[in-house]
Amino acid sequence: MTKNLNLNITLWVPTIIITLLLSVSYIVQVGALSQEIYLTQNYRKRLSTLSENNKFLDISFSKMDSLSNIDEHIDGSRFVKSENIKYVRLLDSSVASVSH
Repeated sequence: MTKNLNLNITLWVPTIIITLLLSVSYIVQVGALSQEIYLTQNYRKRLSTLSENNKFLDISFSKMDSLSNIDEHIDGSRFVKSENIKYVRLLDSSVASVSH
């Protein structure tokens, strides 16, 4: 009987230790997974906010760039100031017509 009891103890002790180790490992992995999911969601929200801010800054920069440098672009190009403007009045609503 003691031999049988000894055999049961030698089987149960390692089984309990392995079960405890696997349980602790599972709890640690679930905690790490939860933390990574939370961080991923947080980073996605921050990325969305930064992307919106980047779009706004790009638009603002292009507006400032085009308005502040328009005089330089005009002076640097070969535009000629028009003095005598003549307008053409169209009789029909079409721009081009076919003559027979």
